[in-house]
Amino acid sequence: MKVRFVLFFIIVSAFAQSQNDSLLIKPGSKAPSFILNLKENSIQSFTMPYMRKIVLLHFWSTNVKKSRSVNKYLNRIAERYTNAQYRSAEGFEIVSIAVQTDRNSWKEAILNDSLTRFTHGIALRGYGDEVCRKYGVTSLPTDILIDDYGMVIAVN
Repeated sequence: MKVRFVLFFIIVSAFAQSQNDSLLIKPGSKAPSFILNLKENSIQSFTMPYMRKIVLLHFWSTNVKKSRSVNKYLNRIAERYTNAQYRSAEGFEIVSIAVQTDRNSWKEAILNDSLTRFTHGIALRGYGDEVCRKYGVTSLPTDILIDDYGMVIAVN
């Protein structure tokens, strides 16, 4: 009886692990589409590939100190690559996704950190939000680079 229980536990654990692995985004994966609440109190659908651009999805929170420190580097990246010439892509865009419920601190951080070159969205349900679940985001900050064909190039 004990052996059967152990075997059953191993099989169930392996199945659960394989199910979880299929949900995580990895380099070479097709980037899923998602809907996002934007800073302008509107909703936008993002279908990958997004306007034939290379896209950096940046998941962050105002409550995570490391997230805020990364913002100054993202400004430099946006400045450098937004108007760069690409072989097949028609540009570069950063989609910044705040994983938090406090809209006011999110909007204040955007102003204080001078994040003017990004598309800003918020995942109001935290890690349970659709975009976080689809991309397997479980810690912050998380960055996912997507090419102009809608394929994930790199994670973090």
